[in-house]
Amino acid sequence: MLDLLSIVIILGLGAFIVGIILFIIDYAKQNPKRVSVTVMVSGIAVSAIAFATFGGIVSHNDKVAEQEAEKQALIRKKKEKRFKSAYSDLKVEATEVGMSSEKIGNKLSQVWHDAIWEDDGVRIDGKYYTDFNKAINKQYSIYVSDGTITELTSEESAMDNSYTTLKKNKTVKNNAKFKQATKIRSEAKKFSNLVTDPNGNYSTFTDNITEVDNALSSDVED
Repeated sequence: MLDLLSIVIILGLGAFIVGIILFIIDYAKQNPKRVSVTVMVSGIAVSAIAFATFGGIVSHNDKVAEQEAEKQALIRKKKEKRFKSAYSDLKVEATEVGMSSEKIGNKLSQVWHDAIWEDDGVRIDGKYYTDFNKAINKQYSIYVSDGTITELTSEESAMDNSYTTLKKNKTVKNNAKFKQATKIRSEAKKFSNLVTDPNGNYSTFTDNITEVDNALSSDVED
């Protein structure tokens, strides 16, 4: 549409110039100037109308572009607000996952230790265990029955939901925080997996617990 109007403007200006040339010739020859004046007026009129239309379209397009820019800015603002809220929630939920995991991990470490090194083994629910595998399984079953594992699972699920919200509302502005949130979530899930699926030996288990606990605490504070 704009290209067509440009052509019309050029043709109108061309007609105007032709009209001027004809007018000069008519003036020099003392001929009637009606045709030349008509050509000039028609040319300038066509150009003026086309130019006005052209300007109107450009103005309309500029307005549409401005409205779209304002719309996108509003969308970004809303996304950044939702992101900020979800980021705060995720840090709290990751901390809760860490605290629950720490509680479980510390208890399993104690049970593991006492089952190996205490003379009578470890006393769990009124019974002594000297086999650390049986002792750990017994303690874990207690955490399942009393809702401790369910609570940890719920905290982890809430954290995952917040992370999903972050992904949906990620922008260039909050990309760095999204990377940090990804790191926090990864550490929290690693901590949870360690205590809900204890393996290796006592030394590696306790070392891993300490390492991931410190890493998560550091990530949340950043």
